Amino acid sequence: MLRGVMAAVIALPLLIRLASAGTRGERISPVIELPAGAPVALVSAQWNESRVCARGSARFFELRGLLVLQNSGPGYIRGISMAVVAGEHALGGKGLVRSPVLNIPNGVTFPIAIALVLSRPVEEDDEAVKVRLDGVLFDDLRFYGPNASMSRQWLITRELNAYPERQRLKGVLQHSGARALQSEILALLHGEVTPTTEGLRLADFYRERGMAFLIEELNRF
Repeated sequence: MLRGVMAAVIALPLLIRLASAGTRGERISPVIELPAGAPVALVSAQWNESRVCARGSARFFELRGLLVLQNSGPGYIRGISMAVVAGEHALGGKGLVRSPVLNIPNGVTFPIAIALVLSRPVEEDDEAVKVRLDGVLFDDLRFYGPNASMSRQWLITRELNAYPERQRLKGVLQHSGARALQSEILALLHGEVTPTTEGLRLADFYRERGMAFLIEELNRF
């Protein structure tokens, strides 16, 4: 049930400069903020590779972490968005991790990988780095969260765009069988047809885990 969830990498030039600074800095553990009544619960958080170092008048936060969350809501989670904040008003002080096209039932855990570099002025160095829930999208398109980073529309658009391709491939499986589905997926992998974002995701799923897991993935939707 675990899905690989990749974080968006914000401010790549900062990462390059940080890596070339010749110092690993001090370790850091951001604070996870989930509101009371949120439809997800924190199971664990690992920040072993996360560090902070000062360069000139700024501090740079190289965040490498893995959150494990649990769906404690009423339906299947389709997507989630987490805001990461080092400086509320600082340039380069905020990042966003969005994980679309999940299919997580109630009670099941799932990973959120975070790989960001953020910064803020040294004089604002009295606040902890925070990870906040920006929004959760469910299978019936209900949305929970403050939507401070406009995650609702992004997650809904991604889900609606994924639906036709997902249903098309599921129809191939139901009406023509696994061999026909495999032919469709191989055509996507070989560039013989114009792929959609969802088609590429499912093709990668097949390549990484095989046909049995792809069939299981399609049948969950």
